Amino acid sequence: PSLGEIIAPSLSSSGILSGFLKKYTKNKNTAKRSSCEKRANLKNNEIKKSEALIKSRYKLKPLAIKLITSLISSVQDEDTPEQEYIFSVSNFIDLAEVKGNDYYRKLEEATDELFKPFKINQNGKDWTKVNWVKKCKYRHGLGTIAFQIHEDILPLIKNLKKGNYLKYDLENILKLRGEYSIRIYELLKDAYN
Repeated sequence: PSLGEIIAPSLSSSGILSGFLKKYTKNKNTAKRSSCEKRANLKNNEIKKSEALIKSRYKLKPLAIKLITSLISSVQDEDTPEQEYIFSVSNFIDLAEVKGNDYYRKLEEATDELFKPFKINQNGKDWTKVNWVKKCKYRHGLGTIAFQIHEDILPLIKNLKKGNYLKYDLENILKLRGEYSIRIYELLKDAYN
């Protein structure tokens, strides 16, 4: 099948989430289906973030937080920095409950925010400034948006050892409206653990 046939969003009787996310790896100039294809499912989408990432200094609007959190939930431990994560735009808009007719503009603004550098403290004195993603590509004809996570972020969200990270379900933040409510949820959840 062609790439368009593979990543075209497909709604199922179980809801809008089927077809929300599919992962692909790029192999030279051809797109190839990943051996670990994963479809987003709110009931099973777990977020894992290291302590350093939870306590880092960043300011994102709610839609950008939901976008990067959805992206983080799709990362597998075996993923490489070249891994592309492809979202169906319409399904993400429904999932994140974006209102109004200008949702493509809002989504573009959210992706712009993911390229703004933010500071991660490593040991109290040292810090690193990084971007959330290194590439974002919108495909109008397919209704998809593809991301590559910045290689400096990957160690903060995969292969995490027990006890040094925060874990929660994606659905817990998707209904929250404000940037501070999402951050406060993460900080309280981290303190509770």
